[in-house]
Amino acid sequence: MGAAVELSKRKRTLIFINSNISTIAGTLLTTALTTALPPIMKDFNISVNTAQWLTSGFNLTMAIIIPLTSYLINRFRTKKLFLTALALFIIGLTIALFSVNFYMMLFGRIIQAGGSALISSLAQVVILTIYPPEQRGYAMGWYGLALGAAPIVAPTISGLLVDSVGWRMIFVLSISIMVVTFIYTIFVFEDVIENHKVHLDIISFLLSGITFGGVTLAIGNFGSYKFLSYQVFMILIIGVVAGILFTYRQLHIKIPFLDLHVFQHRDFSIAVITTIIIQLILMGSAVIFPLLFQDVMGRTATISGLAVLPGSLALSIVSPFAG
Repeated sequence: MGAAVELSKRKRTLIFINSNISTIAGTLLTTALTTALPPIMKDFNISVNTAQWLTSGFNLTMAIIIPLTSYLINRFRTKKLFLTALALFIIGLTIALFSVNFYMMLFGRIIQAGGSALISSLAQVVILTIYPPEQRGYAMGWYGLALGAAPIVAPTISGLLVDSVGWRMIFVLSISIMVVTFIYTIFVFEDVIENHKVHLDIISFLLSGITFGGVTLAIGNFGSYKFLSYQVFMILIIGVVAGILFTYRQLHIKIPFLDLHVFQHRDFSIAVITTIIIQLILMGSAVIFPLLFQDVMGRTATISGLAVLPGSLALSIVSPFAG
């Protein structure tokens, strides 16, 4: 990535703050809902296996949409795309807030995931675009603070809300933040990314969707079915085969859907692998801890949320310096 877009220091800071707030609100629901799963299961009269799709369905949609964001970011104006992402998230939150059954809430979560995928991808590109190379590490460190700490702090906030006013207040809080962010974006955001017509390879998009969707779905089903069952093994095989075809196609077509040649750079590959491992640890612990404390140990939602707070505090201290 070359030189930064010419913006005043004030405008750059406002856009950075806006991107961070959007990311915090977008990732808040990723783990906040985990703390609220027990009361949601009771209200909708559903099992744990069914309820887990509120998080698995969200992640599945994210996995399918994120590869498409590169095309969208290059094709459409930054401000309009960011506003569209925020609008999708707000609509999804509203549907979930007023949901009367599991399927209505799942539908809302899927819409949220579409908005969240755009927000997270767009925010990173915007930050890297508006800052000069010597400041990008520091800026991404603060962005990492928002991206990493929010999912871990979310269970604490969620636990307090669940025990005091009910799980629907989680969505009320998120809607409030996103509406303010939407208005804020209208006034401070700029079209900072240069647009150009790009080709969308539909076959590659479908293959990527089958790959990410298949692998994610297989992993999600692994807790409910045997590994050799068609719900896990067959879906995993389909995902892996699609991934092989996707990789082959990207390396041989003139304009790839995703440029996989970047993985030829050792430093980039190591950074990606490290990030994946860190996110697996962070997200895994953030999801497991609340269920362990509430379902196994019989603690309140507040206690289960507070149990993961020390990790978020440590992350908050280290992230800016790491950048």
